[in-house]
Amino acid sequence: MPTTAHFVCKTCDHEFDSPAGLGQHVGIAHQECAVCGETFEETEGLDEHTQNAH
Repeated sequence: MPTTAHFVCKTCDHEFDSPAGLGQHVGIAHQECAVCGETFEETEGLDEHTQNAH
């Protein structure tokens, strides 16, 4: 049986069948900075990081 490529979230190990699914998950569940990859639990933390660090 052929295996499908899995894209794994590096934060929670959740697997996805496509990179788009993984990207959507990370953006919603982990609030990841698109520039450096740092993750935040809340949107406010990501917003503050983006304004101050980048």
